[in-house]
Amino acid sequence: MKSIILFPVLLCVGCVMCGIYGALHNQISYTVSPSFFHLDLFDRFETPETLQNRFGASIVGWQSSWWMGLFVCTPILLVGLIVPY
Repeated sequence: MKSIILFPVLLCVGCVMCGIYGALHNQISYTVSPSFFHLDLFDRFETPETLQNRFGASIVGWQSSWWMGLFVCTPILLVGLIVPY
Protein backbone atom coordinates (compact mmCIF):
# COMPACT_ATOMS: atom_id res chain seq x y z
CA MET A 1 0.00 0.00 0.00
CA LYS A 2 2.83 2.36 0.85
CA SER A 3 4.27 1.80 -2.66
CA ILE A 4 1.10 2.97 -4.35
CA ILE A 5 1.06 6.15 -2.27
CA LEU A 6 4.71 6.85 -3.09
CA PHE A 7 4.24 6.31 -6.84
CA PRO A 8 2.95 9.83 -7.71
CA VAL A 9 5.39 11.45 -5.30
CA LEU A 10 8.36 9.67 -6.85
CA LEU A 11 7.04 10.40 -10.33
CA CYS A 12 6.98 14.13 -9.49
CA VAL A 13 10.48 13.90 -8.06
CA GLY A 14 11.64 12.24 -11.29
CA CYS A 15 10.09 15.03 -13.37
CA VAL A 16 11.76 17.68 -11.23
CA MET A 17 15.13 15.93 -11.51
CA CYS A 18 14.80 15.71 -15.30
CA GLY A 19 13.88 19.40 -15.44
CA ILE A 20 16.88 20.38 -13.33
CA TYR A 21 19.13 18.29 -15.55
CA GLY A 22 17.76 20.07 -18.63
CA ALA A 23 18.31 23.50 -17.06
CA LEU A 24 21.90 22.67 -16.09
CA HIS A 25 22.60 21.07 -19.47
CA ASN A 26 21.45 24.23 -21.23
CA GLN A 27 23.82 26.30 -19.11
CA ILE A 28 26.72 24.37 -20.58
CA SER A 29 25.20 24.51 -24.07
CA TYR A 30 24.68 28.28 -23.76
CA THR A 31 28.34 28.68 -22.85
CA VAL A 32 29.40 26.75 -25.94
CA SER A 33 26.97 28.31 -28.43
CA PRO A 34 24.78 31.23 -27.36
CA SER A 35 23.96 31.91 -31.01
CA PHE A 36 22.08 28.59 -31.23
CA PHE A 37 19.77 29.79 -28.48
CA HIS A 38 19.33 33.26 -29.98
CA LEU A 39 18.73 32.01 -33.52
CA ASP A 40 16.61 28.95 -32.80
CA LEU A 41 15.58 27.91 -29.27
CA PHE A 42 14.42 31.24 -27.88
CA ASP A 43 12.11 31.67 -30.89
CA ARG A 44 10.90 28.07 -30.76
CA PHE A 45 9.99 28.30 -27.07
CA GLU A 46 8.68 31.88 -27.41
CA THR A 47 11.02 33.22 -24.76
CA PRO A 48 10.44 36.94 -24.04
CA GLU A 49 13.15 39.36 -25.16
CA THR A 50 14.03 40.22 -21.55
CA LEU A 51 14.78 36.56 -20.73
CA GLN A 52 17.01 35.78 -23.69
CA ASN A 53 20.08 35.16 -21.54
CA ARG A 54 21.38 32.38 -19.27
CA PHE A 55 18.21 32.40 -17.20
CA GLY A 56 16.15 32.02 -20.36
CA ALA A 57 18.37 29.12 -21.41
CA SER A 58 17.55 27.44 -18.10
CA ILE A 59 13.84 27.98 -18.66
CA VAL A 60 14.11 26.47 -22.15
CA GLY A 61 16.01 23.51 -20.68
CA TRP A 62 13.33 22.98 -18.06
CA GLN A 63 10.50 23.17 -20.59
CA SER A 64 12.17 20.77 -22.96
CA SER A 65 13.06 18.08 -20.44
CA TRP A 66 10.80 17.90 -17.36
CA TRP A 67 8.27 15.69 -19.16
CA MET A 68 10.93 13.06 -19.83
CA GLY A 69 10.56 12.15 -16.16
CA LEU A 70 7.16 10.70 -17.02
CA PHE A 71 8.66 8.37 -19.64
CA VAL A 72 11.79 7.49 -17.69
CA CYS A 73 10.32 7.03 -14.22
CA THR A 74 7.01 5.32 -15.01
CA PRO A 75 8.51 1.97 -16.10
CA ILE A 76 11.02 2.02 -13.25
CA LEU A 77 8.35 2.75 -10.68
CA LEU A 78 6.03 0.09 -12.10
CA VAL A 79 8.79 -2.49 -11.72
CA GLY A 80 9.28 -1.21 -8.18
CA LEU A 81 5.64 -1.92 -7.43
CA ILE A 82 5.99 -5.52 -8.59
CA VAL A 83 9.31 -6.42 -6.97
CA PRO A 84 8.88 -7.42 -3.32
CA TYR A 85 11.12 -5.83 -0.70
